[in-house]
Amino acid sequence: MGHRSLAVHTNTTHPPGAHLTNPTREFDTPALLTAGLLGAAAAALNVLLFFGAEAAGVNMVGQCDPSTPASPLSVAMVAIESLVPAVVGTGILAGMNAFMARPGRVFAGIAVVVGLLSMGGPATLAGADGGTKVVLALMHVLAAGANSGALLTRGKRG
Repeated sequence: MGHRSLAVHTNTTHPPGAHLTNPTREFDTPALLTAGLLGAAAAALNVLLFFGAEAAGVNMVGQCDPSTPASPLSVAMVAIESLVPAVVGTGILAGMNAFMARPGRVFAGIAVVVGLLSMGGPATLAGADGGTKVVLALMHVLAAGANSGALLTRGKRG
């Protein structure tokens, strides 16, 4: 029986963290994270839209839970529901970028489909009047556009 040695190979040509800025990828991971933060600004814009709608007299009421009566929608709900897609979208695109050389078009397609499907929420919200549904739909468009737009433009390499 011969002696086998385990050789440890180190790659000194790439600095630590080089995989995050792999030049063969369509998106730069640190830039994606920054773009995700810009997309999260949609939450702030939606909060402003919420307050603007209320100031304009839109009755921001809906029945989010079928077991409870319609109640006023909260600004916290608007902020959280706008922020979560920014975080999830950033994670999805970063993950796709790790495994695909050019994930931008695929992500854009997914974003369009998810954005369109999300419109079902405002359209079918029980206890909400037409004005509330329109404002909520605008919030969905704003969040989808800001999040996807920031990721697909600001997260690109070069």
